[in-house]
Amino acid sequence: MEQAPPVANPYVVGSPVTHSEMFFGRQDVFDFVRQTLVGRHQDNVIVLYGQRRTGKTSVLYQMRNHLDPSYIPILIDLQGFSLNSLAGFFLELATTIQRQLRRDWDVQLPRPESEAFAENPLEQFQEEFLNSVWEAIGERHLLLMIDEVLRLEEQTQAGKLEPQVFDHIRSLMQHSPRLNFILSVGTRVTQLQGKEFDLLFNTALYKEISFLDRRAAIALITEPARDVYRFSNDAIERIFKITSGHAYYTQLLCHSIFSRFGGEWSVVTAEDVEEVIGESVERATVNLKFVWDDSPFIEQLTLLAVDAAIGDTDQEVNEKEVVRVLATHEINLPPGEVTTALRNLVGREVLSGTDSYRFSVQLLRQWLRENQRIEWLDQDLLAQVKQAPAALRETPATPAVKEKRGHLVSIGIAAFIAVLILGIGMLAALLSGDDAPARVPIEQGAYAIDRCALPPVDQMAWVELCVQSVDVLETGELRFNMSWGARIAQGALTEQGTPANALLKRSDVGNSNIYVIDDQGNRYDFTDLGGASAEDTNILRDNVVNGWFLFPQPQPGAKLYTFHDDDNFWAIPGVSLEMQ
Repeated sequence: MEQAPPVANPYVVGSPVTHSEMFFGRQDVFDFVRQTLVGRHQDNVIVLYGQRRTGKTSVLYQMRNHLDPSYIPILIDLQGFSLNSLAGFFLELATTIQRQLRRDWDVQLPRPESEAFAENPLEQFQEEFLNSVWEAIGERHLLLMIDEVLRLEEQTQAGKLEPQVFDHIRSLMQHSPRLNFILSVGTRVTQLQGKEFDLLFNTALYKEISFLDRRAAIALITEPARDVYRFSNDAIERIFKITSGHAYYTQLLCHSIFSRFGGEWSVVTAEDVEEVIGESVERATVNLKFVWDDSPFIEQLTLLAVDAAIGDTDQEVNEKEVVRVLATHEINLPPGEVTTALRNLVGREVLSGTDSYRFSVQLLRQWLRENQRIEWLDQDLLAQVKQAPAALRETPATPAVKEKRGHLVSIGIAAFIAVLILGIGMLAALLSGDDAPARVPIEQGAYAIDRCALPPVDQMAWVELCVQSVDVLETGELRFNMSWGARIAQGALTEQGTPANALLKRSDVGNSNIYVIDDQGNRYDFTDLGGASAEDTNILRDNVVNGWFLFPQPQPGAKLYTFHDDDNFWAIPGVSLEMQ
């Protein structure tokens, strides 16, 4: 008697989901694209963003099934592009479009020739190639879905691709009304501001790709294997608690369960889930390690302290418990730094919670327990943290500070955030007199920073404030380039009971509770400001506004700064002006 062939594992791990039967949820994303792609005068550019492995590429693969037939979506995966010249970029772009039109849409175009793109690649692409596309597809639109768009910046910074690529893409966006764009980036939206990407994204509309909602996560768990076995309610709850609906880790756990299936049981239990956790952690090591490596040192410390505070209880822990764990290791961080680290980790979806915290993906906690300890961290960095200047540890909150609370208010939500300003009296006093030390300026140039805080407006709204970069000017002054983004939970209501979709950031002109402190304990107040720093500005949900603050030339030897907002009692540490 012939043995029945083994059943193929239906769960997809490590690759985008290309078949609709294995794709679950994301209806909100497709609704957003349909509703916002079409503009009254010109179609909108859309940016889909989110952390690694949250399913952005899978969403792009499914877009064809959710759009009006007048749009022809073309997936452009920049990971497969060489990106070594403008001519090469536009040639590869044209070739990819030509190939997908033939394969997926039965639209025949001649293969682009490299010689034609050598002299003027933008003109060849826009005037010659695109005109042939318009003749072939009639009145339809071409929708370029560019995945891994951050590779453009990587290649330009490496000197392999001309920076004009951003100007050229922007020109296509502005002057090709039937050419539309969805850009996918594997990062927080605030990381895109203050760079060359401003050319592409300053008029774009944003949508975050996050974890699956509960209904979609349960469907992902149960539907693929429904003809083989079913999941008990306890097993479903255990998987959801471990992954919080993270698509990749949910697939990974279920893939491991299916691989262990030997036809001996018809119901997956919570005990079966527990048995594959170790194997799943091992298989996910590369991605879990990336989360760790992508975390600044203070956030790494905080993660380990959260894990230690949770211990064997599997309960959420508050900030005081985290601080208590650090104190047992003689680590006393400056006020607000643990708060900032916790909020940054929540903003990156590594942790979840507001007043108390847990790991969003429990597999990360398991990986940390096996691979990291506070005493294993970089001892030089650990020593620097333990010996932080007293001025950084003992910044008081004055009555004047408390009177300024509520500086940022929401439209319909009582909200606040204040940002950055004072005067330069202390620095002037330090520099006056014959014995003032000679200035040793920091090397002039632009320093990429991307350090953020997530101060709460209330339990349903936050403002993601980031130091994107710092420019050291010829005068030695420091220009802090900032961004503000509104993060409003679904279901948040205004005082009138209508959906909350915006916050109002008040001007920081005259605000005396914003300053920076360097690693020697010196305090600096801003001398000028601009952009959203000086304006009353609406911050829409999933949108970002930009501003800047100018600070005096720092004292000799200062390289590391903490950005303080005493209005709201938080800080952004780790602003480093060391050249990489």
